[in-house]
Amino acid sequence: MCSFLNLVSLSAGEWRGERRMLDITRDKPVKVCVRVVVPVRDHPKFNFVGKLLGPKGNSLKRLQEDTMCKMAVLGRGSMKDRQKEEELRVSGDPKFAHLSDELHVEISAFATPAEAHARIAYALAELRRFLVPDYNDDIRQEQMLEMQILSSQTEQRRLTPPDSSRSGSEETLPLRDTTHKQRVSTRV
Repeated sequence: MCSFLNLVSLSAGEWRGERRMLDITRDKPVKVCVRVVVPVRDHPKFNFVGKLLGPKGNSLKRLQEDTMCKMAVLGRGSMKDRQKEEELRVSGDPKFAHLSDELHVEISAFATPAEAHARIAYALAELRRFLVPDYNDDIRQEQMLEMQILSSQTEQRRLTPPDSSRSGSEETLPLRDTTHKQRVSTRV
């Protein structure tokens, strides 16, 4: 993940005290990181993290696949267990320093400069749809449908007892000498 200090220095055009310029003629891959604030202060009652993650995290996974960017929900309120989050925040561990920042989504892309910036731009446009606090938008409707499908599949698995007699099936396979056949049990 990109640290905040790196982002500040990147936006200022510097990298570790040096001026950093992109060489776009050699197509050397670069990592571009952007942090997007989640508007929890403007809409404190809306569950943005739930909308971003979706059922079993599938919405965020799909968003990452579509945009070809890595995304992480970080900051205060990003963890489900508030007590654990507070313990980690005060621990002083640099790994959990993001918990002191406000809730945000970190987007990173690793590609050639033009491609990385194009991916980030596309990710920002797609992410914006998730940061609009609407309870009945297309995203929420798709997530509700997906939850119904997942719960019905879970219910179906729970009600269907495992059948040990179907674990393997017998089929006749020819040997080198096709006049003799041997019964072999194969697992499906």
